[in-house]
Amino acid sequence: MDFISLDSGYKPEVYKDGTEHLFFGGTSYLGLNYHPEYISLFKDGLNIWGLNNGASRNNNIRLSIYQEAEELLAKDYGCEAAVTLSSGWLAAELAVEVLGKRRELIYINDAHPALYKENPGILNIEKAVDYINLSHQTNFLLISNSVNNIIPKIFYFSALSKILPSKNITLLLDHSHGFGFLEADYFTHLKKLPIHIDWLLCGSLAKGLSLDAGIIIGSNYQINEIRKTVTFNGSSPCSPSVLHTYLKSESIRLTAKLRMFENLHFLTSQLSREDFFWIENFPVILVQNPSIVDKFKTNHFLFTSFPYPNSDSKILNRLVISAAHQPKHLKKLLEIIEG
Repeated sequence: MDFISLDSGYKPEVYKDGTEHLFFGGTSYLGLNYHPEYISLFKDGLNIWGLNNGASRNNNIRLSIYQEAEELLAKDYGCEAAVTLSSGWLAAELAVEVLGKRRELIYINDAHPALYKENPGILNIEKAVDYINLSHQTNFLLISNSVNNIIPKIFYFSALSKILPSKNITLLLDHSHGFGFLEADYFTHLKKLPIHIDWLLCGSLAKGLSLDAGIIIGSNYQINEIRKTVTFNGSSPCSPSVLHTYLKSESIRLTAKLRMFENLHFLTSQLSREDFFWIENFPVILVQNPSIVDKFKTNHFLFTSFPYPNSDSKILNRLVISAAHQPKHLKKLLEIIEG
C-alpha cells in the first residue's frame, strides 16, 4: 500500500507535493478540526486551564472542569455518569478490564481491537443470544461496536430482548465513530431493553468531535467502579481545554451535525446505488465502481483506500463526507463522477 504524505492538515482542500487536492478522508465528520469558533473555544480553554493537567484524578486538589464536562456528557448520551480519560483506546481497555471481572466475555459485531481482552471469536447477535440462553453461566459481558465505519452499518440490539431474564447481561458499546451525531434517536432502542440488560458506551471523542479524549458512559454504579481503579487514578487525564471546548460548543456542534446531514443528503440524492454504497445519515460512502476510483485519482482527489479486513483482502475505497465540505467541493465530486 502506498502512503501519502500531506503538506498540511486534514482540510477539504489539502496540498500534496505543492499541488492542491480535494480531501474526502479522515474522521472529522462534523468538520470541527479547523472550525474557527471551535478552535477559539479551545484557545480560551488553554488560557483558563493551561496546556495540560498532569495530576492524578484522585488528587485532593482538582480542576472543576472535569466534573462539569463529565456530567454534561452523561446527560447528552442519556446515562447517569461518565468518566473521561486521555484516549479512546485506554477507555475501552479499562472498561473491559473492570466489567470483565466475574463475567464471561462475548464479542459481537466486529468489536474494535481495543476491546479485546484476549483473541476472541466473534459471534453474530443471534448466535450470541442462543449461546447465552443455553449456557450454565449467568453473568455475561457483551462487547460490540455501535457502528461499523469501514463498511457502513449501524448496529441495533433489540434481539438481546430474547435473552432469558435469569441472565445478567452487560452490553459495552464502542461508540467512537458515533459521538457527535449518532445520539438520542439511536439510544431510544437501548433504553427499551429489558431490565436484566445493562449498557455502557466507551470510545474516543477524537473522531466526530475532534477532541483528544477517551470516555466511558454508564450508570452511577458502573462509573464508580471505574473510578476506583489504579489505572483511572494513576493515569494523567485528557487536557482540560478539550473539556472546556465541549462544554461551550453545543450550538456549534448542532449546526455542524445538521450541515453534515445536509451534505450527505445533497450528495447521495445524486449517486447511483450501483456505483456506491451508503446508509442514511452516516458520513462514509463506499465507491464500488473501479472506473470512478480511477477518475478520482487522476483529478487530484484524496480518499481512503486500503485492503479490508486483511492485508490480502480486496481494497475498499471510501469517501468521508464532513460538515466542512462546501457545496463547491461536492459539486466538483459529482462533476468528476458524471464526466
